[in-house]
Amino acid sequence: MKKIYYGLWQDFYSLSWTVRFAVEVMIICVLLFFVFGVIRAIFRKLKLREVGIKLVALIGTSILPFFGRDSEWAHNADEGLVRWANRKMEFPMTGRQNKLQILIVVFMCMIYLLGILPETPLINYLDDGLKDKVCVIQQSAQELEAAVSKGYNSYEPILTWNEKKQNDTKQAIQIHLDKKSEKIYKEASSKSKAVAKVTKKDKIEYQSDYKKVKKRIWLKVYLPERKIEGWLRSEAVEKTQMKKIIGR
Repeated sequence: MKKIYYGLWQDFYSLSWTVRFAVEVMIICVLLFFVFGVIRAIFRKLKLREVGIKLVALIGTSILPFFGRDSEWAHNADEGLVRWANRKMEFPMTGRQNKLQILIVVFMCMIYLLGILPETPLINYLDDGLKDKVCVIQQSAQELEAAVSKGYNSYEPILTWNEKKQNDTKQAIQIHLDKKSEKIYKEASSKSKAVAKVTKKDKIEYQSDYKKVKKRIWLKVYLPERKIEGWLRSEAVEKTQMKKIIGR
């Protein structure tokens, strides 16, 4: 089973982020529907809903007399509580269940749109503060994706369309950071969108390409564990390694 599971992750990562995230969101929706369906079936089987309604009615009718033993409002509230309990016992929860399913779908669609927003030109219309918050959603989803698929690269892919990419990746140069943490940018500019945050523990692969922009050198890098490509500032790389790279 492990070979199939991790092999499928190998092929799944060859898809674009927008497609991968759409599949993941749909899987989460199905799982949520299944979980709520199981909970609803358990409640129906054990009649927990009916027990809860009866318990609320019993407690309410027992407490009300202490606040207004001979008062008309207490008598009316007591009768209203009994009518409410009878009405709830008579009608099923189908309408509420459908509303819950719609709410889940709408919520997951919003998460999906926010998760792929950094991949669209619309991200450029947001201010820096809001842009960072949107990028956090994408980064969190990708980190969760990496955690679920951890160890996949030690297995062979089920399909073969990304074998060439994997063989090329094995030959890449591993970057060693000179800082505790650093950001990876979408373009060779610190004003562009930050696509990931890396530390010394992360695997960073040099993509045999660099740019010099306003006296600053940028390295094109790839994060194999998160399937993210971007640009890294040379100041974040160990000086001795940077000299070797530029010497190439």
